Amino acid sequence: LTESLAHFSVLYYLKQKLSKKDFTRLVKKLRRWVYRYSNTGPVVYGTRINLLEGKYEAYQAVVYNKGALVMLMLADLLGEEEFDRRLRSVVENSKYHSLSTWEFIRKFSGGNKMVSGFLQNWLFKRAIPTVELVLDYDDQETDNKKFKQVVLIIKQVNTDYIFPLKLR
Repeated sequence: LTESLAHFSVLYYLKQKLSKKDFTRLVKKLRRWVYRYSNTGPVVYGTRINLLEGKYEAYQAVVYNKGALVMLMLADLLGEEEFDRRLRSVVENSKYHSLSTWEFIRKFSGGNKMVSGFLQNWLFKRAIPTVELVLDYDDQETDNKKFKQVVLIIKQVNTDYIFPLKLR
């Protein structure tokens, strides 16, 4: 978790300094690396990933990149102000003490089941959720007015992860 938060800090800084296009490109690159190595283990395996796999790239992809992207998603879900407030609270209340991942989750979530479940899924599981999108539309007419009716069905396949989903 320490490495994940350190790498997140770099991403958070770069989000402020890079153009939106460059930052998006960077996040996509990190995400591709995570997809390639996500089955090697969950974030909480830490250095064991390198020991078990013998691939430093797998360790970096999961611990640094996936962990940082998880925190970035969580900041997106909660909003940056709320995320910062919770993170500062954990730091202030745990100064000079080491925290296990479970303790971090408990303190950061503050009893919020959505936040706790989000962190548990993303940090303790190898999987990356598979999402299916089905878009259907047809022409409709009501009171002599024509319009398109759009139906969007979004579902996860074999998972129950929480993650941000923005529709435009």
